[in-house]
Amino acid sequence: MTRILLIPCGGTCWSEQGRLAGSGDMPLSPRGQQQSRDLARGMAGPQAPKVIYSGSGQAAQETAKVIGRSLRLKARVLEGLEEPDIGLWEGLTVQELQQRSPKAYKQLSEEPSKVNPPSGEPLEDARNRLIRCVEQVCQKHADTTVGLVVGPLAQYLLETWVSSPAFQVHWAGRPRPEVEVVGGGGRMLLHADPNGQKSP
Repeated sequence: MTRILLIPCGGTCWSEQGRLAGSGDMPLSPRGQQQSRDLARGMAGPQAPKVIYSGSGQAAQETAKVIGRSLRLKARVLEGLEEPDIGLWEGLTVQELQQRSPKAYKQLSEEPSKVNPPSGEPLEDARNRLIRCVEQVCQKHADTTVGLVVGPLAQYLLETWVSSPAFQVHWAGRPRPEVEVVGGGGRMLLHADPNGQKSP
């Protein structure tokens, strides 16, 4: 059985401001660098990944390289593992998204794969390409622990898929991977209150 670790990408200046980055390419912040080092320390030991992949985004690649150096692994790029393109939502704070598109904001929490960001990538398409990455990894690295560094929206889409009945159906008749979210997951959305304040 393949064991997949979903590893959250370290933070950037935008994520620290509560902004949605999508496919926007930016480096890790100093805090994001430290987060990556902390993740690497937490994964050290017998359960550590034997292979580590990221998408082509700068922050994801930097996170994978920091972890790879610590665990003595070569970080590899896997095409298709990138964050979804969120089009006109790029750079918005969560509060701005909630105010401008309350229906889409609600849908993100309830049925994220049904959301179509304006001028962006339909999240169902994004989820399907991420699922293809998981399938590719399982095919190539059977019975191996593999780390996938993913951004917050990609992580959220994969988490909701793994926790749904569709995950069991998808692997019917085939070896099903064990998927673990490093650090507990659930970082995708902050909750906004009516006064515009954000909370984790």
